[in-house]
Amino acid sequence: PIAERIADCLPMWLAPNSITLFGFFLNIISHLVLLYYQGFQMEGPVPNWAIVMTAVFYFTYIMLDNTDGKQARRTHSSSVLGMLFDHG
Repeated sequence: PIAERIADCLPMWLAPNSITLFGFFLNIISHLVLLYYQGFQMEGPVPNWAIVMTAVFYFTYIMLDNTDGKQARRTHSSSVLGMLFDHG
């Protein structure tokens, strides 16, 4: 239900795959911040704000990933590339 509410707030011209890509980039940013603080050995302290940011960005990624399918159905713009984005 929340993904439908989010999709209803999005403009009709917004491509569903761009919604997924935005969420993916948020996920990449949070992982790069963690990598900066912990390095490849995953040792050392991580600031609390970085942990909270990672959790928020990951939740946002999941919500946007669910929203892109609603947007695709709403705009009648389902595609093979969208299926690849969602299901690998």
